[in-house]
Amino acid sequence: MTYHIMQDIARVHRDRLLQSYKTRFEPVPARLFLPRRGLGNFFGKLKQGGQSRVAFCGGKGTTADGWPAQTIKWLRETYPAVTFEVITSSSDTNSALEAIRFEHDVLSKKPDLVFVEIPADETPPETSKIWRDLENMLRQAWKVDESIDFCFVYSFAPGMEKELEAGRCPRGASAGEILAEYYDIPSINPALRVAELAAQKKLEIHSPPGANDSESPTPPGAFFFLKDGVHPSPEGNRIYVETICDSLKSKLVLRKPYHLLKSPFMKDDGKP
Repeated sequence: MTYHIMQDIARVHRDRLLQSYKTRFEPVPARLFLPRRGLGNFFGKLKQGGQSRVAFCGGKGTTADGWPAQTIKWLRETYPAVTFEVITSSSDTNSALEAIRFEHDVLSKKPDLVFVEIPADETPPETSKIWRDLENMLRQAWKVDESIDFCFVYSFAPGMEKELEAGRCPRGASAGEILAEYYDIPSINPALRVAELAAQKKLEIHSPPGANDSESPTPPGAFFFLKDGVHPSPEGNRIYVETICDSLKSKLVLRKPYHLLKSPFMKDDGKP
């Protein structure tokens, strides 16, 4: 039996296992970074120089002062021969709204790489809704251009600490991970790093109730992750940026993925 045939068999068994989550959903293990097939198309273009378009979709982090701006800054410093164009979709929205706006806001501008932030509050009663909306974006893109690379990013919200410290992804991130595994999309989990630092007493999630940044004393040897109860502080954004850029420096650059439009994970009606 050849190596490629063995790979195909293993892939079929893996896909069947992932499909089983639709009838018996359970949290998946939390990992800081999973390269899967990587972002080889994107990094291959960077080596050639010229222009590259990077899109950021979803979540509260995609505002002007969030981690995307610092990620682009790192890319510009690391690849000075490349002119980066930034594409931003609407911030503070869930995957359903992102999927609706994706063609107009992102796909029409021909991105090379799309970061999809799975919002911390992405927890609808039906996990199938997350799968359907995210898959809609993926398949829209690859029907137009199969070289577009995607990367899922999982953000943090208060209340996730216990599950993350136990080594499990919260519901929204678990749903994202199952779909990322199905389509071999890399994923980065800054939320796990936040939980690790909180457990080590190196950060406090909240500032004191009613206090603003100037009034809140920084705990000894620590800092506040949230500046207003919702959005990360500058120090909190730094955790995201360091986690994401460290991941971009690693195995993401090594493989050139072929984004195969295989059978949809969800049926057209969104049901298993």
